[in-house]
Amino acid sequence: MSAASAVHDYLVAHEPELAAQLMRWVAIPSVAGDPDLTKAVTWSAAELAGMCREAGFPVVELWTQGDGHAVYAEWVTDVSRPTVFVYSHHDVRAVKHELWRGTDPFTPVEREGRVFGRGASDAKGQVLAHLWGVRAHLAASGLDDPAVNVKLLVEGEE
Repeated sequence: MSAASAVHDYLVAHEPELAAQLMRWVAIPSVAGDPDLTKAVTWSAAELAGMCREAGFPVVELWTQGDGHAVYAEWVTDVSRPTVFVYSHHDVRAVKHELWRGTDPFTPVEREGRVFGRGASDAKGQVLAHLWGVRAHLAASGLDDPAVNVKLLVEGEE
């Protein structure tokens, strides 16, 4: 079996878990800049930190500055290897409820294999794609550590 097939098979086998994780995270109304939701942005960062630890990252830090909450995670196994750096955000834009006709923006739903909700694609889903990519790579390769160094910085004030 090719490495690509093994990665694909891993992701297909774990799709329900990945979707549930995304839906749980999307349900957190992490709107930066809204004083009523500051705790939700902190909660979102803590949730991501936990997901990074669960994926195996040996270094996971929660950075706080003002009302912003960022997550830094790294998995550096050999400084001579290339490093992949992922920068993103876990906060979401303010919601115009009148534009959400089918569901509440923070009540994620799955339709035809896709998750809908505020942040599902920008950028919580993208961040999870990277984490699950690492997980799938490790499972497919049988390695204990990624073949490259991986660093993530995911902030909460886009």
